[in-house]
Amino acid sequence: MDFDAIRQRYRDFVDWNKDNIEERITRTAGEYAYYQTLYIQVSKKKNELEQKLDEMWHGKWKYYKYEFDVALDKSEIKGFIDKDIDMIKLRGQISNHESYENFFKECMKNIDQLRWDMKHYIQYKQFMAGIS
Repeated sequence: MDFDAIRQRYRDFVDWNKDNIEERITRTAGEYAYYQTLYIQVSKKKNELEQKLDEMWHGKWKYYKYEFDVALDKSEIKGFIDKDIDMIKLRGQISNHESYENFFKECMKNIDQLRWDMKHYIQYKQFMAGIS
């Protein structure tokens, strides 16, 4: 996923004016569906990573509790797990996916709002032309 390209696509789409409003109206549902699909994909991947993190956490807990050479108390075990490089990397990936998820959610929200903005623009133009 090329996030910069996706973000540019979003910027280009929401930049509408009187010259491209008809084209934007016809593409609105498709754009919404595009970002909805991305949102679902990212959410699924984030959930998979969270499950993997949970499984990794339990595996490391068991290792430090029962198989480690030195007896550790709960806070020491938690400290070892929190500083584990694999855990840190996985939490970073989850954080990235949360950011993408939030971005796509905002895209969908703004595209939905864009429909109303365009509708109000058309009503304004009709009013100004005396068509109301």
